[in-house]
Amino acid sequence: MEEAGADDPVARFERKWSTPTDADRELLARKVDERLEEARRDGELSDSGAELGKGVGQSFSRAPIQYQAVPGVGTAARWGGLGSERELRVLDGDAEFAVTVDVADDEATNRELAIALARDLLARCDG
Repeated sequence: MEEAGADDPVARFERKWSTPTDADRELLARKVDERLEEARRDGELSDSGAELGKGVGQSFSRAPIQYQAVPGVGTAARWGGLGSERELRVLDGDAEFAVTVDVADDEATNRELAIALARDLLARCDG
């Protein structure tokens, strides 16, 4: 069964670069646990390996992943990432790219420079 909007680049982009909901996080943790249990049953992982994997999966499912829409850049754009690691993800048509800027301790400064660079790149590609 295909996900609704699976052929729509914007819908795919927005799903991919969105802040996970609590339900998303619970689903991820459950899927990791199920796959690890299957690997343990099939002899691909030891009991201790499966338990270690579950701990890592639980930790990742609680990771502080956050994204916010950035209007006016490409077809769609999102600023965010994991923890303090931030980048600008841009979709233009069906092409996607990332701009990572780390010139200041201030996130707003890095965000604004990333946006300016992305706009400049898009203008050069269109012209």
